[in-house]
Amino acid sequence: MAQYTPGVQVETVPMGKIHTAAAGAVLDICTDPYSQMVATASSDGTIRIYSANTGDSGVATDAVFCLTHHRASVCRVVWVPPAYGNFIISAGHDGLLLVWQKLDGGWRIGAEHKFQQPIADISVLNDNVFVASLDGSLHYCKAYFQQNPAIDCIGSTTCKFVPLAIDARPVGDQFQVACGLLSGFLTIFLVAGSGEFIEQEYCQLIQTPSPIRSVAWGSALLNPYGSLAVGYETGELLIYKAITGEKVELSTAVYTKTVERPLCRVRYGPTGAVLAIAYGDGKSELINPFINSK
Repeated sequence: MAQYTPGVQVETVPMGKIHTAAAGAVLDICTDPYSQMVATASSDGTIRIYSANTGDSGVATDAVFCLTHHRASVCRVVWVPPAYGNFIISAGHDGLLLVWQKLDGGWRIGAEHKFQQPIADISVLNDNVFVASLDGSLHYCKAYFQQNPAIDCIGSTTCKFVPLAIDARPVGDQFQVACGLLSGFLTIFLVAGSGEFIEQEYCQLIQTPSPIRSVAWGSALLNPYGSLAVGYETGELLIYKAITGEKVELSTAVYTKTVERPLCRVRYGPTGAVLAIAYGDGKSELINPFINSK
């Protein structure tokens, strides 16, 4: 078994390549629950779906489907868990939150919700969708995955500064929602099923903060405790202990890392142990911040 060491780039064996046909940059990517298909979100406003089976060539060049409805960059694309059916959620800088439904061999728009300002980020937990908008607002929406899908906005609140990143985790019958702000501050809300937002934390984590580009909750499945990772545009990464059901211990980071390149996105694997980091210069790495944790 490979040994992951903090800060060391992990060499991986490529399973195949996808040469996207999108005219713009790929801003997000996800696989279906069975890792058979890959969906990309692009700055040209398209969502393109490719087969993950690249065949003998090892390269996929032609999209199986090209979904067009967004009128600006698509910033996020998420494949919904299979228990809810075959659905994709997309969010764009046009303010549109869309539910795409697979029917009769093709994809159609099942539901849409239009926000007043561009969407910066979304977090999807089953049928719960949390939206960060560039007008400074946060929204809790419920998606109904049925024959006639629907999106219902349950509640909203306003941040002190513009939110750029959002991630949510369940806490009993509520949700803990972390938001990274343009100001470099972090804010954490407790969100009730009724849609009420209660601010738990609002703080500056580093002395000279840059915009927070990504936040990610990590589960405690294979690490000593739950955690919260915070990634800054200027390359700082901080990880804090975040035991489920308790306030996040933001006084001292359990792991820190700084690189001289812009950080774009951080995401935990399903076990909460390995963290994937994407940088603005096209590089990425996997780390296990907890390998020496007690």
